[in-house]
Amino acid sequence: MDIINSIIDFVKDNWTTIFSGIGTTILIGILGYIGKRMKKGKKISQEEKKVINQSVNTGDNSKVIQSAENIIIDNSDVKINNDSKSTATEQTIIVQAGRDAILNVKQSPPDIKLVRVTVEDDETQRGLKQKLNVIMKNNGDKSVFLLSGHLEVIGCEDIVNPNHFGMHYKLSFADWNYDVDINSDNPSFKGQHIIEPDEVINFNVIVGRNEGGLNLSVYKCLLKFKFDEHKDLECGPFFLLISGPTVWDGGFQACGPTPEQWGRAQVDNIKRLDSIGYDYRHQIHPDSRKYLEEIDPHIFEKQKTKHNTRS
Repeated sequence: MDIINSIIDFVKDNWTTIFSGIGTTILIGILGYIGKRMKKGKKISQEEKKVINQSVNTGDNSKVIQSAENIIIDNSDVKINNDSKSTATEQTIIVQAGRDAILNVKQSPPDIKLVRVTVEDDETQRGLKQKLNVIMKNNGDKSVFLLSGHLEVIGCEDIVNPNHFGMHYKLSFADWNYDVDINSDNPSFKGQHIIEPDEVINFNVIVGRNEGGLNLSVYKCLLKFKFDEHKDLECGPFFLLISGPTVWDGGFQACGPTPEQWGRAQVDNIKRLDSIGYDYRHQIHPDSRKYLEEIDPHIFEKQKTKHNTRS
């Protein structure tokens, strides 16, 4: 009994120190667990894994993978056909404006599969940026480090909005944040991912520009990725639509365009965008086609573009 009473007295005299130590131990354990999860990467949901499997294995591309942050996916239970090694000729999906299409992969490392590229509009302060979500998978048995990504602009045309003819604006400069300036000499971003064997990575890249006006610009681009000790992965072409960062805060229009001015401007838009392979005809309302046909009767018969991925 004396021993028990001594223990009880000791606990009473030192209970603050004892429980403080226990709390510290628990806190250290929790922080260690969080650190492991952050290092390992956030797991995607089972539903997202099913979508990746469908895209890689069956070509079912009816769903879009989206992510709000740059993450590395612990994807140990996402499978890929073992009898089909990744090559530059395999199909990669680009999802743009809600429409799935096949993205041409010109070359790639033998074990790296570009599963999907999703292009989404990112509207900020009446300007338009583009968010690229990229999903890759390492089919090999060695780790691969993604060094950098690059956008190569191979064509660009502005869309002139004739509805704004005669408009007087109050202009401002949008406070933008983005990863890549499409107008820079080398539009690129640094890679921050080590892709382990049988792992999938999922990351976002925001594309904007440092200079530009109100008109929407259509950029025809190639996308390239550089890896350590591996050849580059190159895909495209596809289109990015960007306006700003100069934006309007208000304005007035004393007199708009005549029907002939409006039609002539839209015909010019179509022909210039045709030169880079972007079909603008679908933007013309059926009731307004007559104004363009008065300028060029065959303007809507010249739909030669096959690889435009926007709807």
